[in-house]
Amino acid sequence: MAAKLTHQQIANHFGVTKGAIQKWERVGLDRNWTIEEIVDWKANYDAAKGRERSVALDKKLPPDEPRTPAPSPETVNAPLLTLSEARTEKLRKEVARLEIKIAREKGELVPIDDVRETCIKVVSVWCAELDALVSDLPGQIGGLGEAEILPKLKARIELLKRNATQGFAAL
Repeated sequence: MAAKLTHQQIANHFGVTKGAIQKWERVGLDRNWTIEEIVDWKANYDAAKGRERSVALDKKLPPDEPRTPAPSPETVNAPLLTLSEARTEKLRKEVARLEIKIAREKGELVPIDDVRETCIKVVSVWCAELDALVSDLPGQIGGLGEAEILPKLKARIELLKRNATQGFAAL
């Protein structure tokens, strides 16, 4: 396997600085590619950025030994956005952020901590009421008939419902 092209070799070919080559590496350039593969990648990169083909792309370096096959420039550049796409995406995110802010100001959104606290309170009240139901009810309904038990049971269940409704109404 041939050695990687150096930053300086690539920079000399394209007439740019070594720092530019390092930036290109961060966005998808692989120095294991041949100069032809880099030229193709650069052409696609420039096209995605809306730039015209550079004159330096037509220069050739002496051929090296075969290198590992490079991924296609289309797959390397897939996540890159054009300037107008990036602006559109930024605008879409800003609109979503503003919608959330407006909903919060209208009181349509509730902070997660408030929801968590309220749920904990409501569930603890429900548990306490159920425990009281289990301990109190047998003594209250002992020896009563079905017709007499039903109103007492309904009253306790309605109390549970009211407590839950009041707890969640605080949100």
